[in-house]
Amino acid sequence: MTVQTAIPVNPIYSFVGLREQEMSPHALLDQIEKGIPVAGVRKLAEFLFPDAGNRAVEHLVSRSTIERIKRSRTPRFSRAATEQIYPVIKVTAKAMELYPGEPEKAVRFLQKPHPMLGGLAPLELARKSGAGADMVMDMFNRIQAGLAV
Repeated sequence: MTVQTAIPVNPIYSFVGLREQEMSPHALLDQIEKGIPVAGVRKLAEFLFPDAGNRAVEHLVSRSTIERIKRSRTPRFSRAATEQIYPVIKVTAKAMELYPGEPEKAVRFLQKPHPMLGGLAPLELARKSGAGADMVMDMFNRIQAGLAV
């Protein structure tokens, strides 16, 4: 008997709004080009910042972006906003791979400053830029390879 969890095996797909039957690298690319659904970003924000309540999304996107989406009543972020959010999604999904079945540990790791990242938390660095997310991903790859971090 298997136990279903709220987060799928590769959470990156659900965070960008893809359903299980749509999970593929090509579908992911298409979704990013169309823009990530607001609901997916809200799910990610609530996962990463559970204590922030309704303001969790503001940890990932600017208030002006949120207001613009509210005014336009679109269910998706623009491609530009998606490109800013995607590094956080990628890093979060990788952290969850490192801590399978332990999402709370993955979130704690993402929020804890690390000396290999210049004293910044992985999540903070991923939020800064794609290059910051690449630094975090390199560290995660070292962890998976069994190298000291």
